[in-house]
Amino acid sequence: RSAHSKAQYLRIQAVHLAEAGQHEGAIELLDRLLAEFPDNVDIALGHAQRAKSLEKLGLIDAAIEEYRAALQ
Repeated sequence: RSAHSKAQYLRIQAVHLAEAGQHEGAIELLDRLLAEFPDNVDIALGHAQRAKSLEKLGLIDAAIEEYRAALQ
């Protein structure tokens, strides 16, 4: 698989985990996406998804930072 495909796979799996209410697992996958594929086109979406999961966990300040990172 290409780097883009691997990054996209991680992001999609994180979406499924978040939809199932497993936000901690989603954040772990998104952390991996951000660490392993920092130049990928899915980075903004990864930050936005991570922000949503952090928000669901009540970590509002961290969520705001992630939304800001998504906009950059």
